[in-house]
Amino acid sequence: MVHFHHHINFGVEALWHVREVLPNAKILLTLHEYLGICNHFGQMVTKGHFNLCYESSTVRCHRCFPEFSKADFFLRKLYIERFFGLVDRFVSPSHFLAERYIAWGIAPEKMAVLENLMPEVERGKIAVPPDTGPLRIGFFGQISKLKGMDVLFDAAAQLDEDEDMKDVSLEIFGDYRGQPPEFQERFLAQLGKAGKNIRFNGPYDRQRVDRLMQSVHAVLVPSVWWENSPVVIQEALRNRRPVICSDIGGMEEKVRDGIDGLHFAAGNPAALAGLIRDLANDRARLRELTEKLPGEPELVSGLDDYMRLYFELMDVKS
Repeated sequence: MVHFHHHINFGVEALWHVREVLPNAKILLTLHEYLGICNHFGQMVTKGHFNLCYESSTVRCHRCFPEFSKADFFLRKLYIERFFGLVDRFVSPSHFLAERYIAWGIAPEKMAVLENLMPEVERGKIAVPPDTGPLRIGFFGQISKLKGMDVLFDAAAQLDEDEDMKDVSLEIFGDYRGQPPEFQERFLAQLGKAGKNIRFNGPYDRQRVDRLMQSVHAVLVPSVWWENSPVVIQEALRNRRPVICSDIGGMEEKVRDGIDGLHFAAGNPAALAGLIRDLANDRARLRELTEKLPGEPELVSGLDDYMRLYFELMDVKS
């Protein structure tokens, strides 16, 4: 059995090489992003304007990429389907992504929805942050346009104008240096103009993420694309930190509004600022959310799900 956890950088042709060399092997493919469906880096947002795209078609894709004909996109789909046809089972970390790929053409019976596995982490009891002092909201991860940085900066600017919101701090943990030069310039310019309620803490390594997340009251995921199953959400929940996120795609699925965190209208800085303002004025609401979070997720059950899938494909009794 060969389990691919992505086909980016390998190419879908790698599936054919495995089938040629190991004709009797079972092939699994975990799907991340919407790379098979969307030519725009698998993000399913329109090129240039970054509007949400609800489904692919030769006409819609041609509008984004007029340099390619509708026939080119018809052939692109046939080409990818040819290699996906070699896969025995697909794994999707979210129901949302699974449904997108099933609508695109993958047979439902070949799709399994299994969450990303997280490594076990040794830690003591996770404290609930205090109600007093600044309200600290943390952004963690890749810093890019699609991760909603414009939404974050615009919301911060609105809060900065409110005299009653001086105790709100938006903390940015991450790296922007891998992004296109124009984005890097824009990000640095936004930082330069930002108010005192924005703090850029720079890159971090995975060994520090738990301690850093426990230093904030909530984790912000303001992405303006659908996402799939952001690891940062799993990291936040295992550290008993509510997630404030956009109300679309895998984010809406993974964070239950009012249970694991709170939703706001995607791409709407006013909605985000309003939500943070409400939390600053009602810290008990945030504390109640935090206290109800279970903490460390059950890793064993996730492993069991994967082992059942493997045994099923290999026709071995578990």
